[in-house]
Amino acid sequence: MLTTTPEFDTAIAANARKVTARIKINYTDAFLDTTISADSIGTDFLLEDASDIIITEDDQALKTEGNNRVSQNDQVVNGRSETTHKWFSFEIENLLNNMITQDGQDIITEDAVDFIQTEVDFEQPVNRLDGTWHFAPSPEAANFNEIGWWGDAVSDLNDVVPGDQGLVVTFSARRVTSFQVVGDDKRNEFPVDFTVEFYAGASLEGTETITTNTLVNYSQDITPLTGITSIELHITLWSDPYKVPKIIELVTSVFETYTSTNIKDFTVTEQREISNNNSVPTGNIASNEADLSIMNFDRRFDAGNTASPLFGLIKPNNKVDIEIGVLTSSGMFEFVPVITGWSGGWNVPDNAIIASVRVRDRLDILNQSMITTSTVIVDNTFLDWFELVLNDGGLANTEFNIDPVLDGSIYVVPFGWFNNITHRKALQILAESASAAVYVDRSGLIQVQSVDYFEVNNLDSELSYNRSDYMDKSNQPIYENIVNKISVTTQPLEKTTSQTVYQTTSADPETILANSVTEYEITFRTKPISDGVPTVDPPVAGVTVTDSDLFAWGGTVEVTNTNASSQDFRIKVVGSTYAVEGQKTITALDQDSIDDNGTFFLNYKENDFLQNNNLAGKIANTLLKSFKDPQRDLTVTFSPGGNPALENTDRISIVDLYSTKEYNLISQRIKYDGGLSMEQKGRVTQTTVMLTETGDNLITEDNLFIVLE
Repeated sequence: MLTTTPEFDTAIAANARKVTARIKINYTDAFLDTTISADSIGTDFLLEDASDIIITEDDQALKTEGNNRVSQNDQVVNGRSETTHKWFSFEIENLLNNMITQDGQDIITEDAVDFIQTEVDFEQPVNRLDGTWHFAPSPEAANFNEIGWWGDAVSDLNDVVPGDQGLVVTFSARRVTSFQVVGDDKRNEFPVDFTVEFYAGASLEGTETITTNTLVNYSQDITPLTGITSIELHITLWSDPYKVPKIIELVTSVFETYTSTNIKDFTVTEQREISNNNSVPTGNIASNEADLSIMNFDRRFDAGNTASPLFGLIKPNNKVDIEIGVLTSSGMFEFVPVITGWSGGWNVPDNAIIASVRVRDRLDILNQSMITTSTVIVDNTFLDWFELVLNDGGLANTEFNIDPVLDGSIYVVPFGWFNNITHRKALQILAESASAAVYVDRSGLIQVQSVDYFEVNNLDSELSYNRSDYMDKSNQPIYENIVNKISVTTQPLEKTTSQTVYQTTSADPETILANSVTEYEITFRTKPISDGVPTVDPPVAGVTVTDSDLFAWGGTVEVTNTNASSQDFRIKVVGSTYAVEGQKTITALDQDSIDDNGTFFLNYKENDFLQNNNLAGKIANTLLKSFKDPQRDLTVTFSPGGNPALENTDRISIVDLYSTKEYNLISQRIKYDGGLSMEQKGRVTQTTVMLTETGDNLITEDNLFIVLE
């Protein structure tokens, strides 16, 4: 459940409540702007007397010329305005304990020593490892941790930043109406005095000078500027002495916020899983979506309105954040997020005063990119595989959360690979093979959860609904959708070596021009392939393979012809193949359910990643516990009513005429049209273990008992 204040909890549960909404749309989202980049502006370290020095640190080196070791410049334009951790550094400690050099030579002079001893205020707090700090990650891990840009000069006793410290962000020409500068939220550091300059090419088009700022996250609207291609930030005064400047975000986004005055209506559907016709959800990847309509009184959404501040920006992939708020006893509205997503195509009719659009979450964006460089990887866990796909899709580790259970021994994949497919399809394959659920939560994080997530997490109910709290509910038995016998078949692989895995036919050879180098794309007929070695076979004088880039599905082969004439030739690739050996079917059944209802059988979909017998048994048994009984999902409606702070997977209690039962939420539908109505669906909580001591509820084809880890 989202964290809210007691005032919010009281206000949202009241019979008479005042609900509002707001929609924030970023029309220049950096997540999808491939032209945007950031770089440093800076000088070497300066002492108070302006002597030019460089400060070095053992393995925490602050390098000169804007190349601070921990600095991640491109992170200032990635749309994330919070650091991952409170990062430890040796700023003042460096002055006290480390060497001062100039041009590679030691220059610990009397002046420098005097400066350190007399000018440093030893009452100022310094960084100590008190449990709240984290060391900067390795270069390999830095991309997955939000650090932002760090300058290369330490502010002095009076917080003055010496030299010209700052950074520049460049992008394709755009209209700029505002800017945002974000300091370090975990360390509560920020620029106090700074200047922002706006350039169209080399031409300075505007300057904003800010003094006495007190905000970590500073934003400001400006007189609109057109054709802007870069902005420069110059910092002169920092919030703390003896600290290097740290900027987490520097953006010129065009964004607008629409309130209940401008919002006609919206409907948000969020899902943890997809169950078609109440079928068993055997591994899921589910996207959240919203349909929204905004009033277009001033025709700002019209594509042809050149006077609109949004001219040229009403297009797919605008970032959209939707929030619900309630008036609390403090007299202020408190908001909770309900979806973060990106727009599809806009519908702006001429004869109406509304603009409408459908919004989809980040999982839908992963349908727009391909995973093309997959090789056969040995003994990765499913956690490793999910992480690999999400990282390859451009997400940092701070943008998703993977159930640690998926790193267990039964989740090891002996041989794994992908064909040339979208990142979303790759996630779907992994979800199906591990019977995992993949969805996006309210904060925009992609969540990956194991098949038994409900059994070990969220064990306490967040809210309890009495009969007077909800408008209607339904959880009648659905006998036709019982599953009381489930079979899961594994696909264990064996590797072969020195096989011909690709061969150009003699009837249709390749042709290469005289004295040329040509790249040829090949696709293996059977997949996957590893350890591929391409050659020209049979040999042709002067024609050789000079490079190759091969993956599990195929790849490219570079061929060089040193002859003065064109040549026909054939490409041959020898490598390793993989074949299913020792396939086994694991079956879980519930005899009591079979005796009461007859046999309802599910044959789990075969998947190349599902190679472990114990995992197959765990999937079969866990699904059986949820679907052996006829009583299944709950549907409860509120009109008005409901609490938008509840999230998918939260547990709730429902009181009806006969009993109190607990459910884990699996989907929600939130509608706002001036008032708030909701519909929630939940899965009945299962806590009993269906394996008997004799093990006769879990059998294999050869009648052997499988022990589950």
